[in-house]
Amino acid sequence: LHRGSDIKACVAQSISRKDWMQIPEAKAAVQKEWDRLLDKKTWRMPEKPEDVEFYDQVIRKPKATGRPIHLGRLFDIGVLKGSELHEGHVNRKYKGRVVFGGNNVQDEYGSAAAFPEAGSGASYASASKLLDAVAMFPGNVGEQSDAPAAYTQAEMYEEDIEGHETPTYVQLPEWQWNEAMKEAHRRTGRKPVCRLLRSLYGHPTAGLFWERKYKQVPVSYTHLTLPTICS
Repeated sequence: LHRGSDIKACVAQSISRKDWMQIPEAKAAVQKEWDRLLDKKTWRMPEKPEDVEFYDQVIRKPKATGRPIHLGRLFDIGVLKGSELHEGHVNRKYKGRVVFGGNNVQDEYGSAAAFPEAGSGASYASASKLLDAVAMFPGNVGEQSDAPAAYTQAEMYEEDIEGHETPTYVQLPEWQWNEAMKEAHRRTGRKPVCRLLRSLYGHPTAGLFWERKYKQVPVSYTHLTLPTICS
């Protein structure tokens, strides 16, 4: 775009949490994202108060056993897509996203959690160009598609790239606590946490889990090893 242009660059307008919580359509969009992740069983939600795990409980066990854990938070984001369009336009709508706070992950001692520096392979432009070239040959055809909710298709692996068993527990915003969590908190005053079961946007190794997933699926059908050029 030229400097001074009034054309928007297709960037969604950020809305503060305080504001979108007061806008019914925006709050509903964020709740829809929470519900989608719940349906996918992205984390282990307790069914009754006795099933609730607490923050102090999950950090006590690894200190006794020597097997580390990671602790993080989930937070929600609300944006307005098509904010430059007039009210009522079909492409002007609110969208919610729930992400893992990868900037603040701790171990059982409250120290910053350590993750492998390079968990997944980089994407290369040459790989895309090669596929385009192959698709141009007679009798071939090429298509490109985005994977819907890619990261959450992959399960969290307890064993990380370095061979350590490191389960991850997350704190949810209070407005997303279910009745079991609310009742357990009322009884004890303790902070509930949930075991993260699926890879989630924002997690430092989410890309690694997704790479493992997309390599496993084609291999399970073709019994072939994917070349490293895949991205």
